[in-house]
Amino acid sequence: MLLFMAVLTVSELNQRAMHFIRKYPDLQLLLIEGEIANLKIQDTGHLYFSLRDEESAVKAVMFRHLAENLRFQPENGLQVIASASADIYPVNGVFQLHVTDMLLQGLGTVQRGLEKTKKILHTEGIFDQSAKKQIPEKPDKIGLITSSKGAVLQDMLKILERRCPSAEIILFPAKMQGKKAESEICQALQTADRQGCDVLILGRGGGSAEDLDIFNSEKIVRAVSSCQTPVISAIGHETDITLTDFAADLRASTPSVGAELATQKKYPEILLPDNRGLISANQVQTGDILKICLTDGCIRVKVERKIIYE
Repeated sequence: MLLFMAVLTVSELNQRAMHFIRKYPDLQLLLIEGEIANLKIQDTGHLYFSLRDEESAVKAVMFRHLAENLRFQPENGLQVIASASADIYPVNGVFQLHVTDMLLQGLGTVQRGLEKTKKILHTEGIFDQSAKKQIPEKPDKIGLITSSKGAVLQDMLKILERRCPSAEIILFPAKMQGKKAESEICQALQTADRQGCDVLILGRGGGSAEDLDIFNSEKIVRAVSSCQTPVISAIGHETDITLTDFAADLRASTPSVGAELATQKKYPEILLPDNRGLISANQVQTGDILKICLTDGCIRVKVERKIIYE
C-alpha cells in the first residue's frame, strides 16, 4: 500500500492542512467563548494569546488594526466571546485562531476559581508575611524539589556548586506537570521536610499558564505552607505568579535565581579533606562528575572534587 502513497515534505503537509482548513466554511465564521491566557502584546501592537476553558486551550492572534478597535483592554483571566477564523501557521504547523473582534463577558471560570481559592487561603493566614521563615545565609543541606530530567535541575546544581560547594544537595524528584504532578509535588515536599534540610527550593522552568496552573493547586499551597523547613518558590519566569509564590517563605523569579537566593552568602573557605586547615575557594577545582543514588526515596547528589595545592 505504501508504494502507491505520495511522499510529502513537512512543508507540503502543513500547506495542505492550511488550505483544507481555509476552504472549510464552518471554520471560517466562528464565535468562540473562552478565557484569555498567555497574553503577549508585541511592539507591533499585535496580540498573541490563548483562549482556554477548564479542559482545553487554543492559540490565537489578533492583529493591531483589529485590536485597536476593541472596547476593553485585554488581560489574562478575562472571559470573552471571540469572532474568529481557524487557520494553521504553515511555518510550524500550529493550529490557531485569527481573531477579528472580542466581547467582554467578565472574569473567566478558571480565574474565578483561582480568586476564590486565593481568598480562602488568605483568610486562613497562609499568605501572612509574619509567618515567613528566614532563609539561612550559609545552608549546609539544601533540598531541591523538581523534575529529575531537564535543564532546571542542571542549572540549579551548577549555581549551588559554585556558590556553596561544601553543602550537601538532595534531590526529591517530582513531576512538574501532568496528572500525577500534584500528588508527587506534595509527597516530595513532605519527604523533604523530614530530611533535616536547611532550605528547600521548589523549582520549575517557564511554560504556559496551563503548564503552571498546577502551582495554584490548593493542596500544593497547603503543603508548602505546612513545611517546617524554609521554602523558596522558584516557578517559571519573572512575570509568572502563582499561589505557591504567596505561600512560600521567599519567591524567586526563576529556578536559577532560587539557587542564588538559597546561598545568599558565598562560602569563602573550604576545609581540606584531612581538616588540616582552610583554603580559599579559588584553590578548589570542582570536577563535573555527579554521583546520583537512590536512598530512602530521594536522590542524593554528590560531586567529586580535586584539591589543588598552591
